[in-house]
Amino acid sequence: MRNLNRKIDIIYQGKKYEASLELYVQNKISDVMVSQKRPLIIVCPGGGYEHLSPREGDPTLIQFLSKGFNVALLAYSVNSPFPVALMQLAKTVLSIRKVKETSIDTSKIFICGFSAGGHLAACLGTLYQHPILKSFVPNKFLRPAGLILCYPVITASGTYAHHQSIQNLQIRSEQKELISIEKNVTSNFPPTFIWQTQADKSVPIQNSLLLVNKLISKQVPCEFHLFPKGGHGLGIGTPETLLESKKAQFNSNTSAWVDLCSNWIKNEITN
Repeated sequence: MRNLNRKIDIIYQGKKYEASLELYVQNKISDVMVSQKRPLIIVCPGGGYEHLSPREGDPTLIQFLSKGFNVALLAYSVNSPFPVALMQLAKTVLSIRKVKETSIDTSKIFICGFSAGGHLAACLGTLYQHPILKSFVPNKFLRPAGLILCYPVITASGTYAHHQSIQNLQIRSEQKELISIEKNVTSNFPPTFIWQTQADKSVPIQNSLLLVNKLISKQVPCEFHLFPKGGHGLGIGTPETLLESKKAQFNSNTSAWVDLCSNWIKNEITN
């Protein structure tokens, strides 16, 4: 395995915003039967656009590496105005498509986002052709092969919005509809895997339901898993990603999402 780190910096309104990408590419193994072209999963941790949760970073990379994928961790800018983080994610996708690495299947780039990171991933799903990303043309190369949304922030207004995340994006009032994912889904939205717990007290489960219902109405392929118990921010669903203060919220059943997601990628999307 090789580590190919990169800087993903952008200039927005005359100011430089820095981001970093940790890219882990699995080595080719000679004389094996399986294809040496592997999908790549870009992981975007959550943290309410205020910080990046380390519990949703390295543990997730390790899990997906063990499933045979190439992986990348994007440390995008937080406490920065919209669309800075989105521009950094878009630049990340384009930079990976240009990597001269034969074990990366550049046609199969997936974005895995947790909470606010899920909102960021979903924003790319709705805005990859939007003029807001016009500096990254041709825009068709920005569309991910699929999205993996873990207890995601979806709506930007109303009862079910996670207002702290939206506030940290420093958006104008007229931009709320633009970043309300459920209002901008088209039939070209990427195939999507979603999971959340019914007992999530931070990001209401209605966020996932709003998106699932809209994906169904637009006939976008999706797989949705709802776990009745467990709180917010469970990461890969194992004790290593559990905060001591949230011990009562732990539900080991949620760890099944990694296998479910891996099978979704391998059997439903890449075949």
